[in-house]
Amino acid sequence: QRFLFAVKLIGCVLLLKVGTIYIALQLVAANSQLALMVQALLLSFFAFFVLFALLSFRRVWRMVRKDIWESPLVRKGREALESNPCRAAATAMLFPLVPPILVLSAANQLVRSLRGLPDSTGVAGEQSPAEGVHLEEGKAEASGQPSAPSQRRPFPLLSRRVGEALGSAQTWSWIPIVQWVYILSFCFVLSALSPRLLNVFLSWMSDVMEGL
Repeated sequence: QRFLFAVKLIGCVLLLKVGTIYIALQLVAANSQLALMVQALLLSFFAFFVLFALLSFRRVWRMVRKDIWESPLVRKGREALESNPCRAAATAMLFPLVPPILVLSAANQLVRSLRGLPDSTGVAGEQSPAEGVHLEEGKAEASGQPSAPSQRRPFPLLSRRVGEALGSAQTWSWIPIVQWVYILSFCFVLSALSPRLLNVFLSWMSDVMEGL
């Protein structure tokens, strides 16, 4: 507990220092090259501290990750990210990247199947579900008992992570998400056109007021 408190204290002090000096330099010497250099240096120090803490205290992070994940603030953040407006914004921004990701995932899965490699979860020391199924089938054959039916993936042509992501996206309620996509797109178009419409309105007002 004392160690975690020390790490949190150092991180908060560094963040406060970076924010304070950034605001002070923006107010005093915003166009100075020296101010920009100091800001970049402080930001690099803070990024190095965060990276060092994550890499050096991975065991501590594994211990406190569950508590952080179940905290009320993180729960509210996850609920906000899982809401329909956030999903609509993510869908609208990331949809152009979906076709190349699907092509790369299919190519990756094809190469893995040709090389005879099992599906991997991507985490060292953890067993993938496919390896677990093959292991259970091997144990059942060795003991003479019938093996349980293997669990088939919904997208066998894609890699496991992309298939799981698509399977999770299938459970979303897409009708309200599409409605929010239209709403957000209309707001974006309106925000892009409002300055030009304002200029047209002001020029019209200036022409009208010239004769007064």
